[in-house]
Amino acid sequence: MSFKAIIFDYNGVLVDDLKFHEEAYWRAGKHMGIPLTRETVRKYLSYSPEQKRKPLYGDISDETWEEISRLRAGFYFELAQ
Repeated sequence: MSFKAIIFDYNGVLVDDLKFHEEAYWRAGKHMGIPLTRETVRKYLSYSPEQKRKPLYGDISDETWEEISRLRAGFYFELAQ
């Protein structure tokens, strides 16, 4: 069998996964004890990860940011399943 095409979906082209990203950022903050509303996550969701770091989580250390990023990715993939 040979492939004639490969379809790659990126951020809502074929599958709307924004709700998973939003939930994952919110859960990561909650898990780390950072008060964060879903409305705030929604407001900054389209920003790059570095641009949304401070508005979502405040002044946090690089180590805390790495932990949040790890948690967020885990929550995202759990939700996407």
